[in-house]
Amino acid sequence: MSPAIWWDNEAIVKMVEQLDHRLPLKIWLDTGTHEPGWERARTLRDALVEKGWRLYDDLQYLEAQEAGHTEAAWAARVDPVLRFLYPPAPHPRVR
Repeated sequence: MSPAIWWDNEAIVKMVEQLDHRLPLKIWLDTGTHEPGWERARTLRDALVEKGWRLYDDLQYLEAQEAGHTEAAWAARVDPVLRFLYPPAPHPRVR
């Protein structure tokens, strides 16, 4: 949520680009459109997709319209984050 992609000249994007392949991770990536430099989240999203993550499967991406870099903005979207990263276990079949 609201990653600091700008940090160290976009070091996180460079690390993703250096991966040999997609890691077995589910990733939630989001940004508020009132955050400084929010567009850089698209660069990270694109780098992850290039390495094999699949949008809306093991990579969820969201641009939260009008949201800033605040605890209140993150709290407003934490429910879908948790549902994506920790889906409910399937119910066992009754025989």
